[in-house]
Amino acid sequence: MTFPSTISGGATVIGPRGSAMFKETVLTSGTLRAPIGFAPGSWLFYATGGLA
Repeated sequence: MTFPSTISGGATVIGPRGSAMFKETVLTSGTLRAPIGFAPGSWLFYATGGLA
């Protein structure tokens, strides 16, 4: 299981018409996965599922 975090970045760009600044912030996401299984005798049955 992972938890959200924030990634930020920015830059100043200099071009023929002057300079410009930009900044970007991205909220990252994670996943949650859970397996479940059942073992009767020498067989193993399992399923997995999750959210993203």
